[in-house]
Amino acid sequence: MRIFFSGDIFRYSAINTASASGLVSSNSTKRGGLMGKEYTPPRAAAPPTTPSCATIQAPEEDLSVHEQTLKLAALWAREQERDALLAERAGLEAGVRRQQRQLTDARALAASTESQLKALQDEERRRTERMNVAAKRRDTTQRLIDEGRASDYAAAMKQVELSKAVVDEEEDALLPLYDQLEAAQTAATGAVSGVKVVEGRLREAEAKLAERAPGIAEALVPATAARDAARDGIHREWLNRYDDLRKKNMGVFGDVRDGVCQGCSVKLVPTELAEHRRGVATHYCKSCGRFLGELL
Repeated sequence: MRIFFSGDIFRYSAINTASASGLVSSNSTKRGGLMGKEYTPPRAAAPPTTPSCATIQAPEEDLSVHEQTLKLAALWAREQERDALLAERAGLEAGVRRQQRQLTDARALAASTESQLKALQDEERRRTERMNVAAKRRDTTQRLIDEGRASDYAAAMKQVELSKAVVDEEEDALLPLYDQLEAAQTAATGAVSGVKVVEGRLREAEAKLAERAPGIAEALVPATAARDAARDGIHREWLNRYDDLRKKNMGVFGDVRDGVCQGCSVKLVPTELAEHRRGVATHYCKSCGRFLGELL
């Protein structure tokens, strides 16, 4: 929101009024008028008497900003100063909450990868133990056969074959399992490191909040007082509209360009725009509800 200056509004009105009456041309030093004829300025002894000349020569105070509009602009400025403090604190608090959520997710990931790693380790131990038992049985039975001490040769040979099959089965299962274990170990290590990183970020976010929170709270006291004081002297009708715009999280003022509200791109009522330009009344856009602001 730029501050209103009656002089700026006066110059805007004067130039546009002169342009509308044909007294000023965008290329007045060369060619003017609709037909491109040479523009000849009026002689000083015979000044134009059209209404537009009266507008150009009108006292600057007739083009000042309405007192209620100025008060609303001052209130909006105080509000924005207070909002900036609240936004800063909210941003710091949101940063802490964001890191807390990320830490929760990081810890959950670490727990999940650790659980997966443990499951694979348990499976590896179980298969290794089964393979070792089968290999020992195979070797023991084969030694009895070789020494001629097997009571039932056929049964012993069958036992050897079954034991070999178990060993082969477990070896085939363990080979890819070792790769899975390596990947799971890497993931678990990375997840633990991720937790430490997020913990560090959380500490930083908490430190920033702890550092700035007292200063923001202290600054909010005079900012709130200034905002409340700025409401004094504003008509209840305008305060109600102002508060409604604030509740809708909308900008309070809409700048005006070529008779169009820049807040909603709707053309304004000409009579109200003229009164706003002259500063004789406070008006708002009938479309979006914003107060008419600066003339661009």
